[in-house]
Amino acid sequence: MVSLAMAKLWHDIYKGKIDNFCADGKIDVYEKRKFADILIPLIKDFSGYIGKNGTYLNAWGRNDILKKHGLEAQELSFKDIVSNDVVNRNIFRLGPIVYRVRNHLGYVGHYMLIVGYDEEKGFIINDPSGRDIIYVKPQSLNCGECKFFLIKEASN
Repeated sequence: MVSLAMAKLWHDIYKGKIDNFCADGKIDVYEKRKFADILIPLIKDFSGYIGKNGTYLNAWGRNDILKKHGLEAQELSFKDIVSNDVVNRNIFRLGPIVYRVRNHLGYVGHYMLIVGYDEEKGFIINDPSGRDIIYVKPQSLNCGECKFFLIKEASN
């Protein structure tokens, strides 16, 4: 839900001006207030999808709930984002991508937000655990257990 709240913040405030979004990987005081206003209702609406190990994967299919917040999710494959080693940069005009990665055992995962692409450094990832921005090379996101959900504004 934290990644989803970050995605909503991206849509509400930045409208894709990626350079300004948590530019150092941190959320400033204004963003924190706005972020809390977003996160609390998301947690309430998705309470049945949050367990002791975090947010369940099937939460991302609940566009009926997401539309209540002006959002919708579209599941993507790695090939939707990177095809023939070329990154589809246009996808980030629609919204950030929630990226679910599994650990090496395959059962505990972590959600992060891909907000753009830098030609030299790789994908720009905001990790909701509060770390600085992470840059990841495209092929490192290509794994069998990885899932991608484009979070875009809800269509009418």
